[in-house]
This record gives sequence, C-alpha cells and structure tokens, in this order.
Amino acid sequence: MIFREQLQSLIAVALNRRYPHAGLVRFDVSKPRDRSFGDFATNVAMVASKQLGLNPMEIAETLAEDLQSSDLIDSVDVARPGFLNFIIAHDAYLEKLKEIVAAEDDEAYGYVNLGEGKKIQVEFVSANPTGPLNIVSARAAAVGAALVRLLRRVGYDARSEFYVNDTGTQVQLLGESLKVRFSQLIGRGGEIPEGGYPGAYLAEIAKRVLSLARCAARLDRAMAKMLGDETVPSVEIERLVGRSLDEVVKESIERFLAFAQGLESQLRSHAVTLYVCHQSSESKTGEQIAGDLESLAKALNSQGEVDEPRLETTAAGVFLGEVFSGWSFDFAGFAVEEIVEEQRQSLLRYGNRPEGGLHFDCWFRESSLKKEIDELGKQLASDGRFVIEKDRAIWLKGGDESDEWVIRRSSGQPTYFLSDIAYHINKRRRGFDRVIDIWGPDHHGHIRRMQKAMEVVSQVFPELSIGSDWLTVLIAQQVNLLRDGKRIQMSKRAGEYITLDDLIREVGADVARFFFLMRRCNSHLDFDLDLAKKTSDE
Repeated sequence: MIFREQLQSLIAVALNRRYPHAGLVRFDVSKPRDRSFGDFATNVAMVASKQLGLNPMEIAETLAEDLQSSDLIDSVDVARPGFLNFIIAHDAYLEKLKEIVAAEDDEAYGYVNLGEGKKIQVEFVSANPTGPLNIVSARAAAVGAALVRLLRRVGYDARSEFYVNDTGTQVQLLGESLKVRFSQLIGRGGEIPEGGYPGAYLAEIAKRVLSLARCAARLDRAMAKMLGDETVPSVEIERLVGRSLDEVVKESIERFLAFAQGLESQLRSHAVTLYVCHQSSESKTGEQIAGDLESLAKALNSQGEVDEPRLETTAAGVFLGEVFSGWSFDFAGFAVEEIVEEQRQSLLRYGNRPEGGLHFDCWFRESSLKKEIDELGKQLASDGRFVIEKDRAIWLKGGDESDEWVIRRSSGQPTYFLSDIAYHINKRRRGFDRVIDIWGPDHHGHIRRMQKAMEVVSQVFPELSIGSDWLTVLIAQQVNLLRDGKRIQMSKRAGEYITLDDLIREVGADVARFFFLMRRCNSHLDFDLDLAKKTSDE
C-alpha cells in the first residue's frame, strides 16, 4: 500500500472513531503545491464540517491529536481554514524501501489497476530502415520504453511496436546505393545516385554481400566437382547431406534442394549463387543466408576437399543481374534486413538492465499491408463521401480545399498517407483500445491529417468503433548535440551523424536515457556530451 492510501485509511479510522455519526465522508489526500507545508495534505475536516455542523478547525485539531501517534507520521499540523498537513516519518521511508527490495513479482509493489487490462499500443522509434538509429530515435526510444513500463505498472496491457517502412522510393534508393557500393568493391566503380545514401555503413554491408558471393561461387565449384555430370536435383538428400550431419544442416540442405529442383538445366551449374539471390529477396539477413551456406559447406566437405574461396566474375555478374535474365541479388531487400537487424541490436544495447535493453513486442512491416492498402483505397472510393479525383490522383477531403491530401498518385501508386491509414485500421482490428504514436519532429504536419483520417475511418468503418480519443500522438522533438559548448552538425543523407551506438559508447545507455527523460519530449533538448560524462551534481 502506498503512503497516500495508508494516510487515507488512518484518517478514515480516526474520523469514524471521533465522529461515528458523520456517515460516509469523501475527502482527498494529496501532495501540497508548496512543499514547505509537508508531504501530504487533506481536506477531511472541511468536508466533514458540512455534515457535522462543526467548525473545521476544531475537527482538524481533534484529528491531528489522534493521528500524531501513528508510526507513519513524523508530524501533523493544522492550517486554516482546516487543512491537515503531514510529514512522513523517516523510519516509514526505510520500511517502504525494505518492502520494495523484498518485492519479487511485477505486481508486488507500486501496482495499481487503473487500466483494468485494456489493450494499449505504443508505437515509437519506427525509424526508416535506411541507416543506423540517430539521436532523435534515441530520445523516442527512451520516452516510449518508459511509457510502456509505466502503463503496465498501472494495469494496462501495454504493447510496444516498431513500424518498419520497408517499401517506397527510399528503399529503392537504398538498394541502388548498396549496389553501387558492391560494384565499387569488385572494381566496377559507380556513383551513389542522387538522393541516395553515401554513409560508410553501406560499405560495410556491401562487404557482407561480397562475402556471400565468394562463398556461393566456391560452393558452386565444389558442387560441380563432387557431382561430376550429374545435376543437383537428381541427387538424393541422404547422398548430399550424409546421415552423420545434424538436423539443422539437413533442413538447410532440404531448402536448397527444393529450390534447385525448380531450376532450368542451364542454370544448375550456378545453383548456389542463384539460391543466395533468391534468399536475399526472402527477408533474410546476411547471417541467416551465411548459415545456410555453412550447412552446404559441411555437406560438401564430408564428400571431399573444397577449393579456397575467391570471387568468380560470373558470380558477381549474377548478383548484378548481368548473366541470367530475371535473376539478381535483391540489394534493397538485403539492405533493409541488415539495417533493421542492426537497429534491433542497437536497441538491445540501449539499457544495462536484467532484461537486456529495449525490446519491442512487435516489428511490423509496411510491406505486409499491401492487400489492406488496396482494399482501403477501393472502400474509400466506393463510399465516395470523403474522396475526390483531381489531376488523375485520388485525394482525401479535409475541412476545406487546403486540407486535401493525396492518398493515391496519378500513377496508381498509394501514398505513405494511405499506408498509414491502413496501418492504424490494422491496429484497431488487432484489438487495441487506445493507440499512442511517438513521432519525430518532422511529422508535425502529419498529425492533423491523421486525426482527420481517423474521423473518416470511424464513419466508413463504424464497426471499428474508433473514438475521437483513440489515437494520441506525441512528438519527440529535435535534439542538439553539444561538444565544447558547440553544436555538432549532422546529416543522415550525407552519412555524417552521431548514432545511438556512438552515444552509448560515449556516455553510457543509462546516462543517455536519463538526459532524454529530464524534459518533456515535445521540448527541444540540448544534449551536452561533456556534461553527460561528468560525475557531479550538474
């Protein structure tokens, strides 16, 4: 039981003992605005005076005399026109600390059931999968994680979610940028496209692509050497895998053979290289693809020697789409998977806690909404009340002409806005009673149109029961990093910015979280790196 509840109980008992005829008296126990008045104050005497017909100061004095003997209270004072002001005893704080330390389960201390188990989702960070997490994302992560923990503590079934924007022009440019980095590594050269991503992190990912190409080329040669004139699909699984290898390896080989059996005969001499290209488009990280290749290598090593790895010109050509029509490495998809995994690992490092950092209950992909986005567009057009066609594009109508927003381009492609509407409908259909979104500082303008969109959705889909307070949006405002009193200039497009990992290495995860939570998230924050590293009261 918290101090406020304990005080309320003590006061109620004292009131009923002194004035049993008072009946039910509803009174408040709260923290006074002026801390000099004490830790808590109550209006019980003034409320009871109306029912008892007595002077509130008289009632307050009587109750103060009785309450002073409690071990919970150090002192109790009476203030006009009848307030009781309390200071909690020092020993009571020590006992409460012992109670907190002794608590073993999540609900043992400080838990209140205000939420009554209602499902509430907090979506935060949701950084584009085009690079490492930056400082604004770090701030949103600190705020979102704290909010989820607090909501759970007060009885909500709170879930955290990261929305991955894995479609659109930005992802296409990301893929083109990685393809250039790969071409540069193999001596082909090339320039990062306009609007692309020149950061050094893509050069590192390109090295992983190169490693996969080398491994695939090596395994294609080893496969041909082992099988002679036989083609891969004609080989029995037991012959290739061998009964001595473990189940994980066998499963990997089975996946490869299932793929290879569908290849035309002229492609089978490059089955492994083509398999890697296929895997790159299946939402697989480099580590996962490398795991399958390692299983293949184990199987082939059991049959004989494998040549030393070196990159074959043909393998590189296959990856770049220059050898076999319709076959190439999915640079965009692979880049997204690698960056999302790096973001996930950065967040896990963001907090030196028993649970290991910041976990998300769900990583939701925009690409999974394709069918829902199409259906939503058709439903809005069929309803007809809230959309208009203009310049061959489809617009959602707002309050006036200045509040009209494109939801489907003249090319027929849906806009990010339509995707976001579909995403929020999906949230409601998953059963969330409330949704809290934490967005970056560049999303101020998106709030108004999403609020309008939710009004429209509540009328087009009345069965969803989306109320005016269903969606709450918080803005994680801009963060300025300072060093030696000067602002550090950052540009994600130019690849020059301080990442979340950089911040953790420099000041530590908990210090960073503390700084981000010191001020309201919608206020600009000057993050002084020098101050953060000091061990002082500053």
